[in-house]
This record gives sequence, structure tokens and C-alpha cells, in this order.
Amino acid sequence: MTEFAASLGYARELFGAFGAGIVAKYLELQFARGMDRAVVLDVGVSREFGPTMVSLAARNLGSDLELHGRGFRIPTQLALGVSTERFEVGELDMFLTSQLLRRRDGEIIPAGGVELSYWPVQGYTFRLRAGLQRVVEDERSPFTFGFAFTGDALTVEYAFQAFDVDGDAHRLGLSFR
Repeated sequence: MTEFAASLGYARELFGAFGAGIVAKYLELQFARGMDRAVVLDVGVSREFGPTMVSLAARNLGSDLELHGRGFRIPTQLALGVSTERFEVGELDMFLTSQLLRRRDGEIIPAGGVELSYWPVQGYTFRLRAGLQRVVEDERSPFTFGFAFTGDALTVEYAFQAFDVDGDAHRLGLSFR
């Protein structure tokens, strides 16, 4: 099985106190005997409370996939996130984040992560990321890691997660602002 996903998002500040965003995602599942596609939406809001950011997002809103009469449920989710402001640790900046995810089947999945940042000159930032989440399915690792580089307005991101079967997940992101 091969999966492909592409997304396009838009975010803005509302009423001077809230962040809001929407993301449209194109999903594609491909098997040896066929493929199916779907478009789903994510919507979310966030608000700062002192040094903490709290967010709420509904993810994967849309239709499910179907291939040769067999349905594949796209995991609709509701996520509550809490994160810290960046704080200094020696020459590095650190950022902590946590999430409580509720899937449409009722499963609750806690997760957390840390990011270390270093910028040798203004406008160029290197980031190292690590995360841990409760695994509901047995075929993937609870640990993820990644890195990112921002050069002026362009950011390149990479994330890795190991799976016990059918290879590993490699995620690549590009953003420009």
C-alpha cells in the first residue's frame, strides 16, 4: 500500500486574540489493484494564555475512501493542544508541546514533544524535534523524530516514524511566508 497526502492551509488572527486556520488535504491510497482519492479539511482555533498556547482542532472532516467495495475510514479527530513559549537553555531555545487526541471511534491518544532550536545568524534557524505518543495500532513506533531548517522565509521540514511492517513513514514539508 502507498499513501500520498498534500495540503494547503491558511491562517490569520481574529479579533486580536484568537488564531484561526483551515487546511485542505488531498489524500490518495494506492494498492496493487487500484486506488482512491479524497479531499478533507482541518479547522482550528488557538489562544494565548500568558506563556501558554491552547488550541483546538477538528481534523480530517470529509468523506471516507473506498476501494473495490471496501471502505477505509479516514480518522476524523478532535485535538486539544497545549504548548509553551520558547525558552532559553544555554545557547539553544526549547519548546514543549502536548496534545490530547480523540478519534471518532472514541479512542483517546495522548502525545508530547520537544523542539530544540539554534540560529547561528539571524534569519537562519536549525531545529531538532522528538515526540512520543500512545500507540493504538501495533505496527508503528510510539517515537518520532525530525528536523527543520528555516532560511529567511523558506522552511524545510522532515519527520520520521518507524513501522514494524511495510516500511517506515518519511514526511517532508515545505512552507513559505
